[in-house]
Amino acid sequence: MRALIVDDERASREMLRHFVTRYCGDIDLTDDAEDVNGAYKIINERSPDLVFLDISLPGKDGFELLKLFREPPFEVIFVTAYSEYAIAAIRLSACDYLLKPLDINELQVAVRRARERIMRKDPVNSLRELFHSLTEKGPRRIALAHANGYTVVSVNELIRLESDGRYTWTFLTEDRKILVAKTLRDFQESLEEGEFLRIHNRHIINLNFVRNFDRKGLLTMADSSEVEVSKRKKDELMKRLGI
Repeated sequence: MRALIVDDERASREMLRHFVTRYCGDIDLTDDAEDVNGAYKIINERSPDLVFLDISLPGKDGFELLKLFREPPFEVIFVTAYSEYAIAAIRLSACDYLLKPLDINELQVAVRRARERIMRKDPVNSLRELFHSLTEKGPRRIALAHANGYTVVSVNELIRLESDGRYTWTFLTEDRKILVAKTLRDFQESLEEGEFLRIHNRHIINLNFVRNFDRKGLLTMADSSEVEVSKRKKDELMKRLGI
């Protein structure tokens, strides 16, 4: 798998190159670039399969690089020191991101998932969902990554989410549920604005689908499921529900 590193900091490029070479198996790091123009030239000349892309670059940011391609023919792993910078949109897409300083385990997981998407020829679709999340003003869409690929749904279709270790069960309208390879915390940080609320260490709910809240601290959702509310979240839930 051919890969390119795009980062304006030389030390960051060298550190990432070292980690990828040592811990990520058979990857050919074709070259590196420090800005959008240099990266665009290398991509056209060498056709990398994977680009490690810093978001904050001089002149033009990493998203501007992607916009130069009608349908980017490569997978992207975003690398950034700024956790608040478009991270919510990236989480809602099928793309991966890494925060600096890099964590080796997270790097390995991101590379493995990128390799799987390349095998399935998914890069174009995952980046399309990212651009939708960044630009659309209507209902946001979310890419639910699972064993067979990923399913794209509107966040308005999410009834509730339930933690299962490092995975999350997503319960959707029309009696659907999907096990997703993301933690509940990933979803919480992506959905914290709007109609979603984490009411328990295992549960996030869409407030629009609440049907009953009893005195025992149990919510009944539109799919007839019952969800426990933690004591510390009870007051916030009642306020959000207008009770």
